[in-house]
Parts: sequence; C-alpha cells; structure tokens
Amino acid sequence: MANRIALTAVFVLSFVTYLAPELSFSIQLIPWIAFAVLVYFQVGWCSSVLAAVGSLLTLDGLVFTLGLCPFIVGASYYSSSNVSLPFSLFLSACLILGRLYTAVVPIAEIVEAFFWSGVISCTLFVLMGFAFLQDAVAHLTRLSAFGFHPNLLAFVMAGYLTVMVWKIMTGRRFERLVAGPVAIACLGILFFASSRGIIVGVVVGCAAIALMAFLRADYLLRRRIIRLSVVGLPVAAVLVVVLWSQPWITSLYESVDTILALSTPDRGFGSGLTGRLDKWHELLTIFSDGTWLLGHGIRSSDSMEQLIDNSYLVTLYELGIIPAILICARFLLKLGLVVRGYLRRECPQQDGFLLFLALALTVLLVSNAFERMLFAVGNPFSLLAFLVFVAPFDKALPEPEALLRSRLLTVDN
Repeated sequence: MANRIALTAVFVLSFVTYLAPELSFSIQLIPWIAFAVLVYFQVGWCSSVLAAVGSLLTLDGLVFTLGLCPFIVGASYYSSSNVSLPFSLFLSACLILGRLYTAVVPIAEIVEAFFWSGVISCTLFVLMGFAFLQDAVAHLTRLSAFGFHPNLLAFVMAGYLTVMVWKIMTGRRFERLVAGPVAIACLGILFFASSRGIIVGVVVGCAAIALMAFLRADYLLRRRIIRLSVVGLPVAAVLVVVLWSQPWITSLYESVDTILALSTPDRGFGSGLTGRLDKWHELLTIFSDGTWLLGHGIRSSDSMEQLIDNSYLVTLYELGIIPAILICARFLLKLGLVVRGYLRRECPQQDGFLLFLALALTVLLVSNAFERMLFAVGNPFSLLAFLVFVAPFDKALPEPEALLRSRLLTVDN
C-alpha cells in the first residue's frame, strides 16, 4: 500500500508540474527525484535487490536498458544543442531506475497507482481550471490551460481515459463510481483540447480492443454479432440520411466543426495534417546527409524553427536508426505479447487488464504519429508508457491467479 501511495504521488507530481506558473527543467525534475527516493526504499531495502540488479544484466536488460544508454549519450555528446548531453544523462538514469523498479513491482501495481493519480489529477484540473473549461465550452474555442499545450493535455487525458474505462469494466463498486465521472471529464477535456491526432488514437484503440474481443468470442457469439451488423449498419445509414437535414443535427455538426477546426485553412482537411506532411518531407530531406545513422542528440529537434510532430521521425532524427528501431520494436513486442496473452487465454482472470494494456499501447503508438511523446518522461501517460517499456518481459503480463495461489501456499508451508 505504501508503494502504491508513493507512486501515485509521483504520477500526480508529473501532472501538477504543468500547473506551475513557469515550467522549467528543474521543476520537471521533482517527480523523478521523488521516484528515485521511491526506488531506493522499494528496491534497496527489499530481499529482491539482487534480482533487480541482475535484471539489468539479462539479455532483455542489456539490449533495451543498458544497451540504449550509450546510444543516447553518444548521440548527444557531439550535439550542438546545450541541453542534449544533460538530458541524455538524465534519461539514461531514468532507464536504469525504471528497470530496477519494474523488476520488483508488477505492472498491475503501477497501473493501479496511475488510476488513482488520474482521479486526483483530473479533479485538480477541473477545480483549478474551471474558468478555462467554461470559456472553451461557452465560446467553442480550443482549451488551453496553465502550462499544458492542448495536444499534451489531450494526450494525458487519453491515457487517463483508458485506465478509467478499465476500472468501469472490472473495478469494485466504489472504483466504478469514481471512474465514471472522471472518464466523462477526460472525454470532455480531450474533445475541447481539439487534438485530432489523439482522438484518432483513441478511436483506433477502441476499434482494436473491439476486434480483439470479437476474435476471442465463441463461434455463436461472433455469428450473432455479424448478423446484427448486417442488419444494423444499413439501418444506421438510413437514420443518418433521414436525420441529417434536421436543424439540431446541423447545429451539432457546426459546433464539432468549430471545435475541431475541420474546415479551417490552417488545421482543416486540406491543410496536410495541419502542415505536418510538409514538415515530415522537409525532415526526410535532412536525412539525406546520413545523419539518421547516429542522430543529432536528444532534444536537438526542439531548436528547429518548426517542431516535427511525429515521435518516430523525431526519435530517428535525435538518436539515430538503432535506438529508433529498438524503441519501436520494444513497444510493438509488448503490444504483441499482450494481444497474444488475451487471444490465447493465458490469463483469463485478467482479461480486462489485458484489454486495458492493449488499448493504452495502441493509443500511445497511433497518437505519436502526430505527437512527440513516445519516449518521454515528462507527463503521467508518458511515464506509464516508459515504465511499461523498461519492465522485464516476464512482468508484462499479470500472473495467473492459480500460480499466485501456489506461490502463496509454498511460502506459507
């Protein structure tokens, strides 16, 4: 319980830092100082300290933790950016701390802390930022509050939304009562933040877990769903055609169009993904000099005149081809492990948890095609993804209840 409370505080601190009047690197260090203290007491004073240190020396740890550090620091050592080297050392330390922590703490425990941090953080945001929310709703303007960029705010709320959905599905009665209103608040903030890339990520994530549930269902249930779809889709299409001319539908569409800026020249459908396509093409031309091999250093892309809102291209630009492949492969392998565990019924008692992990990882991977927060530690959702990234593969799935019981019996005897 003490560990969960402390980790919840770390997640909350990584959110609260953006409520500060001025966001600086020293302020962003506060959550990680707290996390380092937590790792010291959680790992350094437990019987599993040797196992935690030994996890760094396994093939998994050598490749995806210790193996990444030289690439991150090496690319940043020769960088022209003044912040690259300090930040590369900081990120390398985060990798090691995260690996030590996740070697002894299950992912389920980390997600529980993330859930309660979402409850606290969303409540704080609604209370402190009520005027910002009220103005966005009243004037149908893009929500921007405190030190949050709208895209970052939407990204964090998307992460909290996924864990709230999990608790609504599988939590205890009190947790469901708490998660419901918070999920509604997350949806509202996500919508008014007007981050279309994050919304696409959430939609794709929901579609992915719906497909997983469909494939997992028995033959009769799948057949019934197909029959209902054959009848329901044409009926839905007819309803859309009939209702489209209604004034309230027109008014609703215009409101959505205003908030999401679907028709504006700078952010609409004809803007090339809000100008991102032109930026991506420009960055690809930079790679022609071969700098994609070793990279320009972590955070070096921050000094570009126009930020490249694509985590995959940013990672390639900053760290080079080998770290980019390792980072992307790691997340994809974790996602594949979760999907396989669900479809093969490896942990039937934890189906809801596996669906949550699949949803969260899908939202993360899809939305970062339009954002730059895939391999980061500065916000709660990125911090959760970072801990999932560094966690040993044998900690990626919750242990079956029967196995846990057998271990408890062994200890008791």
